[in-house]
Amino acid sequence: MTKVLLIEPPSPKEAKSLRVLGSIGSTKTEMIWPPYDHMLIGGLLRKNDIYDFKIIDAQNLEITFPKLKKIIKKESPEIVVFTITNHSLINDLLTAKVAKEISKNIVTVAVGLSIRAIRDLDNVLKKYSYLDIIVYNEAELPVLNLIKSNYNPKNIRGIYYKKKGKVIKNKPQPPEDYNALGIPAQDKIPLQIYKDPLMKRTPFTLVCCSRGCVGSCKYCSSFPFQRPVRYRSIENVLEELKLIQRLGVKEIKFFDCCFTNDLNWVEKFLKIMIRKNFDFSWICDVRADRIPTKILKLMKRAGCHTICMGGDSASQKVLNSFDKRQTVKQVEDAVKRIKREGFRLLLYFTFGHPAETKETMRKTINWAKKLNPNLATFGIMTPVYGTEFYDFLEKNGFLDQDAKREDYDTIKPPVFNYPWLSSKEIYEMSVKGYREFYLRPSFIIKRFITTPSLRYDFNNFKQFLKRYVLG
Repeated sequence: MTKVLLIEPPSPKEAKSLRVLGSIGSTKTEMIWPPYDHMLIGGLLRKNDIYDFKIIDAQNLEITFPKLKKIIKKESPEIVVFTITNHSLINDLLTAKVAKEISKNIVTVAVGLSIRAIRDLDNVLKKYSYLDIIVYNEAELPVLNLIKSNYNPKNIRGIYYKKKGKVIKNKPQPPEDYNALGIPAQDKIPLQIYKDPLMKRTPFTLVCCSRGCVGSCKYCSSFPFQRPVRYRSIENVLEELKLIQRLGVKEIKFFDCCFTNDLNWVEKFLKIMIRKNFDFSWICDVRADRIPTKILKLMKRAGCHTICMGGDSASQKVLNSFDKRQTVKQVEDAVKRIKREGFRLLLYFTFGHPAETKETMRKTINWAKKLNPNLATFGIMTPVYGTEFYDFLEKNGFLDQDAKREDYDTIKPPVFNYPWLSSKEIYEMSVKGYREFYLRPSFIIKRFITTPSLRYDFNNFKQFLKRYVLG
């Protein structure tokens, strides 16, 4: 018997759902990330002497719901905690359904950092009888406190629960001290299965040093949902690095919204990484206005090989429209510095902002090819309930009222239309961006020569052709 089951639900379709640490949408590539939300919960449970828990990564182990039901029956847990996200919600809730089919006494709890992007949380809880509790923000302490209270939800902050058919919302749980969560349970996951298109080595895992972002982008869920910005202590992160080193991990993606949010913190951390001579190669995300040459040199010495950065748009007017607080020139200068120091570079571009036009999107595609990063994405804006972008679309009547929940997916045409720019035009320009960038002979030759894994790249290229060329 296992007391606590922490479950990443099976995938609803061929493309996997992104649920990790507030991610939304479906994967575009053969990207398999570990369920870090559950690893954090597991770390806190263990810190509080609750060792009887298991993490079941059903999605990435390709465990179907019938098979998951057998696992739950075998483990006979008291509580099942599982992640949900808006576009795959109905699928994700089947986790609670199969648990209740085994025993009505199993407490079913839905969690996720993007959970407040689900507009009708109270109705979801009321409608689905097999769901007992929703943690409506950060999950770690509410889950711990629920277990310690013997599953009495009355005084547990940060949750919705049901009592005699009525949905009750308890007071919010104050933002958590990131240091108090313990060390994420990296030893409870099948490390050999995880991968990322940018990685150079395996085994691969995620590590997160902070929660939140200094940015204020109006479309991003981290701005309203993950405040204030909090860092773990350097000592705390080092303990996790020591753990994954013992487990044989060679590659890390630091999954912070911006790894260099706090330049003083990151400088101290990098110097210690260098001094301790960890054998890790790694990837991280940064902002163009927070990546000075001094930090780049330290990152290189500490093992970083690839940097991911938001370019978003070649139009300063578009950048200003969603409060990027970044200039086109800052991006161009940062790209030069990053390339000069010998890093690989992934640039994120996004289409569909309020000031967007066909001309600005065309300009962005041309800019992407001019900047010539190693990889690029041309993402489509997906409205997230609770953000200023969503409020803007709703207030002005731009949202598609017939759109279904599953349509709020980053790989689908946007669920909004502007009078000057249609959903179809935005989607078609995104597809055009991918085609023009990745079908350049110069890109294909360079990638073929420099790829760490030809087989892995070939699988990703097949998915690219299927979605953006043949589709």
